[in-house]
Amino acid sequence: MDVRIAYALHRALHGDLFSFGYSGAFHDEHSARLIALGEAAMQGSGAERSARQRLAYVMVEAYQNIIRHRAQLPREVAQGGGRSLFQLRSHAGGQQVITVNPVLQADLPELRAALKDLNGLDAAQLKERFLSKLGNDGPRQRGGAGLGLIEMARRSGRELRHGIKGLGDAYALFLLQICFGDDPEMDRAIPMTALLSGTIVQQDILFFFRGPRMAVVDDALVQLVEKDLDERGDLAMEHKRGLLALSGVLDHLSAPGATGVMIMARMGERYELVVGVPLDPERAVTVGALVGHVNAMDAQGRRGLYRDLLLGRGSDQEPLMLALIDLARTSPEPLEWHVSTGPDGSYGALRVVV
Repeated sequence: MDVRIAYALHRALHGDLFSFGYSGAFHDEHSARLIALGEAAMQGSGAERSARQRLAYVMVEAYQNIIRHRAQLPREVAQGGGRSLFQLRSHAGGQQVITVNPVLQADLPELRAALKDLNGLDAAQLKERFLSKLGNDGPRQRGGAGLGLIEMARRSGRELRHGIKGLGDAYALFLLQICFGDDPEMDRAIPMTALLSGTIVQQDILFFFRGPRMAVVDDALVQLVEKDLDERGDLAMEHKRGLLALSGVLDHLSAPGATGVMIMARMGERYELVVGVPLDPERAVTVGALVGHVNAMDAQGRRGLYRDLLLGRGSDQEPLMLALIDLARTSPEPLEWHVSTGPDGSYGALRVVV
């Protein structure tokens, strides 16, 4: 994965206060982590408890929709262009949940007609439709305007938007957008998600996050990807340790509350982790020198300095050094540091393999 992808993602989502995307194994157990991320996305927005509950419901329902209704694809398609994506984006004017899911081309006419029908109903009519369908079909009915779609439309209070992306003769990617509030970014979300899903496939990205540093987000991300990590005992702990070490690096790179980017992608039996954060030019040069110093050390030298720093010896060292050494000890490859310069100043990004 090109380390510069952190800056590209930062710029693409510059209008977002909080962005999260997931394209992993889609385990059922992830629902609780999604709710925690939704709470973090609305933190400081002043939203009432009922609004937070509506967003949490829609996030879980949209996520479960992916699990329940995605088409069964050939393995090479499911791991390539047919990958599913769950995305949460928060803006000054509201939030949106966007999903990308493979469906059969034959199911598209019915799905489009169902959404068109739902979008013509008001709140009372949606409630009536939900109760009627619940009584007649039961909660497990597949296809058409299912209970999940009806209830997401009810909870959001907005029309459900959708888009289609081609996936051969038999399949298509169906993009569904559920909006809360009103923000100009929402009008551009579906085309951007279509492009983003292509990048996720090319780079084999499991998750990305862009937003302020918060403990609840760190906890949710670690627990989310832990389930997706290689279950071999000799690698799973290394992967988790590397993710935690990278989170520590981001703490020292950025000021409290600064907006950072974190990305995780597969690379064979290993994983690539990238973090990025806006930095002033002088700080970017300092970090580059530290990364170069850590890369130049051998394993014995790193162990010695790591021990000294843990014991409080060499206290004149830059606080970031301990986090960088901890990260380097988990990586079979040198750390990679890159600085991008754009209209919003300097942006530093660090890549590591774990």
